[in-house]
Parts: sequence; structure tokens; C-alpha cells
Amino acid sequence: MRVMCLAETSTDLPFWFTFWFPLGNALLTLVLAAATACFAWGQHSLGRTQLKIALFDRRVMVYEAMKRFVADTMSGGTTTMESMISMLRETRYAPFLFERRAGISDYIEHFYK
Repeated sequence: MRVMCLAETSTDLPFWFTFWFPLGNALLTLVLAAATACFAWGQHSLGRTQLKIALFDRRVMVYEAMKRFVADTMSGGTTTMESMISMLRETRYAPFLFERRAGISDYIEHFYK
């Protein structure tokens, strides 16, 4: 009876299996990585969309406050202290809600001065 060492192990697998099986594993790994990347990108896009929706209500409140302030100022010709305080209170979070490049925060800041 002959005893085989670990170094002498032989496989009875066909050549095509020993050649294509590792290659198939590598390709399957790449496909799964690509699918995971697509799923992650979709989640990222969904998160950005949900953020825009969440900020919409707050942005509309700032818009309404500014519209009311400008309308009061234009109709009366002057600004009342009540109108100014109300506008300042309702727009104090505008720098956090709008991007700097939009210019909305600069427009509101103009009224602070």
C-alpha cells in the first residue's frame, strides 16, 4: 500500500475545469462588485433626492417670509420694526438651507444690514 504526501496529491479533474473554474470565480467576483457599485450609486442618488425633498418645506418658508417682507416694504414705502424682526426671525437659518452660489443668502443678508 502506498501512502501519498500532501505534495503528491493528484486531482482527477479535467483540464477545462481546472482552467475555467478559477477564471469563472474571478469574473463572478467582478460582476458582483459591479452590481454592488450600481446599488451603492442608486442609494447615493436616492439620499440626495430625499435631502432635497426634506429641505423644500424649509426653503419655501424662507421664500414666503422674504416675499411678505418685500411686499410690506413696497406697499408701505418704509419698513416697520415688526416686519423687520419677523423677517429676521423667519430667515435666520437661510445660510444653512441654500447653497452659497445661489445668492439667496447674500440677498437676505443685504436686509440684515
